[in-house]
Amino acid sequence: MSDRAAFLRAIAADPADDTVRLAFADWLDEHDEPDRAEFIRLQINRARSGQEPKNPDLPPREQALLSEHKTKWFGPLANFERHEGFEYAARRGFVESATIYGRLVAEHGAVLRDHCPALTELDVIGVRGFGERLANEFPSGIRTLRLEDWPFPDDTKAIMGSPNLAHLESLSFWIGSTNDEAVCRAIGAARAFPALKRVELVQLNGGIDADEEAPALDARADQLAALVNTTRRSTVATVTRPCSELLPLAPYVGWNLHGGSVLGGRQALIHARIENNAGECLVYYFDAAGNLVGGEAIGVTGALRQRVDYRGYNEEELYAFLGERIGFKPETIRVHEFSADQVFPGNWTRIYKYDGNALEFIESGGEASPF
Repeated sequence: MSDRAAFLRAIAADPADDTVRLAFADWLDEHDEPDRAEFIRLQINRARSGQEPKNPDLPPREQALLSEHKTKWFGPLANFERHEGFEYAARRGFVESATIYGRLVAEHGAVLRDHCPALTELDVIGVRGFGERLANEFPSGIRTLRLEDWPFPDDTKAIMGSPNLAHLESLSFWIGSTNDEAVCRAIGAARAFPALKRVELVQLNGGIDADEEAPALDARADQLAALVNTTRRSTVATVTRPCSELLPLAPYVGWNLHGGSVLGGRQALIHARIENNAGECLVYYFDAAGNLVGGEAIGVTGALRQRVDYRGYNEEELYAFLGERIGFKPETIRVHEFSADQVFPGNWTRIYKYDGNALEFIESGGEASPF
């Protein structure tokens, strides 16, 4: 085994240890790879300074080094980039998390293993039909594996029998298919993962978009989690419901909706229904937990005087008007799913998690648009 391979193997065996990474940087300096050594040291220093969680974008020097050498350092997968099905994050000098299409893992698993020895967190998009090939190609250091798909039972059995996932601690997968029970039994019956502490069942179908079926879907998801726990003889399975998460709404989120706060810091969403500087604003109010609790209509006839833009009103002037009336300040807010007819009967506006891909959707006037 070469010195390089020995370093990479040691990094894969203990991803949390910076000592080996820094020793590898010294070795790289001695073997005419100063840029790679600099990149590792820069990222480790930034992580140790506590800046990393607040600064997901790479600083200029790190970005320049990565742009110049990414193919050599991280392999040909780096050339696929986001639109081709591979998105990665480099931390402490190496790729530590990635999102990748199942097809690419099956076809380029060796490349992934060779160039991403510190990969601990992997999201695989599209699992169906690739289970056996994925099982053979997974890198050995993965601690968190997310299957962004409704896997077939055979795919699940193959993945749960993978010899490459000995360190797996957390597994998630989608539920909502006719194969759910068989998949959950296969996961519960697997005995190859002594480190497995968490199994997350992602229930995409639910919330207000499921209407009257929501309680039954919630109950079924809970039963599936119980099946995993019973079969595995351990309480590891939980249900995650994207529809119950807080949804971030920007100062302008589309469909003439504006997030912000009012006097007292209460979160509010403005629905501006204005043409030619006249009309009304519907104001939705939310409690501290992000639940819709009330609303009021504010007339704006004659209040706006500036030239209108494509929305039918001047945004800055609207903010100034609402600032005087209710202390409105545009800013990002975080709220739960809601339907406006809770406070304005007959209003069609809804904000919810779409069950197909868990993206936030706005619906107004009977039409839906992602943002």
